Parts: sequence; C-alpha cells; structure tokens
Amino acid sequence: NKKKLSDVLSISEGLRIPSTSEKKEKLGSAIVKQYQFSKYSKIKEGTYIEKKDFLDVCSEKSDRFKKIMQEKILIAEDALTISATIDSNQMIPQGGVYFAISICKLNTHFLLGFINSRLLSILYEILYAGMHMGGGYLRYRSKFLENLPIPEFILNFDETKQNQLKLYVDKILNITDSDDYLDNPDKQAKVKRLEKEIDQLVYKLYELTPEEIKIVEGFGK
Repeated sequence: NKKKLSDVLSISEGLRIPSTSEKKEKLGSAIVKQYQFSKYSKIKEGTYIEKKDFLDVCSEKSDRFKKIMQEKILIAEDALTISATIDSNQMIPQGGVYFAISICKLNTHFLLGFINSRLLSILYEILYAGMHMGGGYLRYRSKFLENLPIPEFILNFDETKQNQLKLYVDKILNITDSDDYLDNPDKQAKVKRLEKEIDQLVYKLYELTPEEIKIVEGFGK
C-alpha cells in the first residue's frame, strides 16, 4: 500500500485551553476532553469556553479553527484501541483529543467506521508497539495515525461504494445516542454485531485472505 491515512484525513491536536478559561456555565462553545467519549459514543457534557477566550487560544484565520467548525472525527489520545466518535456541534477539542476532517470525497461517517475497525487498531499496535503505556493502553498521536497504510483504491470510492459501511456506522451512532444505551445490554450487543460487520468490510478492502483474517481476529487474545 502506497497510500496513507494522511491522504484521506487531516488530523490535528486539541487546543491547550487554560483552566481559567473553562466555565461550568453554558456560555460560548462546549469543550470536549478524552474522558467525555469512547468509540462511537455520544459526547458527555463538560465545561465551556466563551468566544473571546476561545479566540485567544485559536485565531479565526487558522486552519485549526476552520477544522473545528466542521463536522469532525474526535480521537482519544490514550486508549486500548483507536477510539473515535463524531462531533457535529463545533465542540472545542482540548489537549488529549485529536480531531480529523476528510480531505477527499470520502464521507466522514465512512472514515469513522474505517479507523474504528479492528484492523486499523492492530496495524497501529504492530507498527507502534513502543507507544505502550500501563494497563495495555496505547498513545494515539496524529503523526503515527496519519502514517497507517490504506488501500489506494478507496480514494476513488463514490457514494454508493461507501454506503454499506456508512450505513452500519449510522446505525451504531443512532443506538449509542439513545439515553438508555449504557443500561441496555441488548443495544450494546447490537452495536458489537454491527462493529463486526464493519470489521469484515474493512478486511475486504485490504483484500485479506481467510488465513490472514484469522491472524487478525486472534491477535492479542
């Protein structure tokens, strides 16, 4: 594979927001930290930052500001596997959260499912085993994530070719957005089944053989 994740996603580091600028009152924009979300989850409520304080940290003319204002993928820096979710509400990522936007014609939801797949996490772990922390956690940073190899032909995927994977992602997001998700084992089991379907699609994108899929499925067990 000659193409990298950096050919489809632009990944930036969260802002260093002074604690004095964080407010509990719902003023301005919501701040998001890595403990406020997990894979495909909705984002828990946290602190807020007023616009004037936000602009002190990030200029309106900067690329990061423009990216923050778009629908984006949020990626936790410290996690057991790549743990990403979607933000459509122009939340402000704090340090410890990386955020990504599509820089090609691939849909953000398609890319969310792609990077959340089992194969991408295993590729990262194999390539960057030195990033291991305590308890099996890895540190997921932009310069390493962007270097992950991707199948070149997906750059030419039209909407139809993206739809199957995107459909599974949309179903997961609808389930995890429900108020009772964390207390509902049936919904959690359904999400697990949908994630497995996504994994199978990603295996096909990388043209893995059945033997190679067995290796991936057994990795770390």
